[in-house]
Amino acid sequence: LPLFGARWARVVPHSNGLPANLESAGEIPPPILIPAELPEEALSALLLAPLVWNVPVVLDRSALPAAPATAALAEVRPLHRDSGAEVDGYGPRLTYTPSPLTPPEAPALPLDPALSAYLLAIIAFTGGSLEMKGIWPSDMPEAAEAAQLFAWSGIDFIVSENSVTARKNCSDTEAKGLSQPDFSLPMQCDAVSPSLGPLFLALSALCLKTNGESPPLNSLLGYPESESEIALAAEFFDRLGLCYEDGRLSVAASDGPAGAKVPSWTSPGTHWSLAYALGALLGRRLELANPATVSAHMPLFWAGYNSLPKATDVAGTAKKKEESGSGKATRRRIITG
Repeated sequence: LPLFGARWARVVPHSNGLPANLESAGEIPPPILIPAELPEEALSALLLAPLVWNVPVVLDRSALPAAPATAALAEVRPLHRDSGAEVDGYGPRLTYTPSPLTPPEAPALPLDPALSAYLLAIIAFTGGSLEMKGIWPSDMPEAAEAAQLFAWSGIDFIVSENSVTARKNCSDTEAKGLSQPDFSLPMQCDAVSPSLGPLFLALSALCLKTNGESPPLNSLLGYPESESEIALAAEFFDRLGLCYEDGRLSVAASDGPAGAKVPSWTSPGTHWSLAYALGALLGRRLELANPATVSAHMPLFWAGYNSLPKATDVAGTAKKKEESGSGKATRRRIITG
């Protein structure tokens, strides 16, 4: 804060917490030396902030390690350019000159490959198509792994310049030529990132429901491997009414009816919560104790998720629906209380 001519003043003298006042001198001293220990996300934010301060600013990044500084500049430089900002000298010092900004109406931003993969994988369970606007980071390992998981679960994955689309035809009555699930496809990658491990488990559960059998999971991608991963995978599958033992997945002998309520689960994190949401599309009524693990990143996720129609291809109900002649959409919900 002193670098910005500001200070943190506690209201209660000699206390260590709140309440406190953020006091500013109203002047930004040039140049501002960026401390080496500044977190990467804070660095990216700092490189963008002077665009709206409407005063001349000089940022000195000479104290920063080379790798995070280069990565942050690569991330924000296109935003500087597209918004019409006047920024000079992308060397040790950056000089910001106040100027009118003309940001694009719909800027193309990079997608998070892991979080995006869970959203796109919904199509494997429900059918249809889903398009996401943004740049797919094909050079990232998680992006390549996600593409493999999509192919394995029968999703047509289409990468465009500023968007990605996932498609899957469940009814085979429209859009001829779309791929069907082929869980026998060999994996081109020999491992999966921890952020995509839960997605692999959810798709494996779909594989079992669709084909009646599942290949040994750890022989495909080496996941789950550690004792903690195996225990967590077994707990995850148990809540879906499945049994995971010796690397094999099967339907639990005591599996109850599709509408039976399962005790509330506290997931270990965002990716597990998203995988649990996918698992609920298989028919069980699930309750998640910490939905904020997802809504903190995507505030509207649960509203959109709970409006999805029930998947008819994974629960074996498509034929029953045709025989009954019912065209009413059934909603699949997960309790997030």
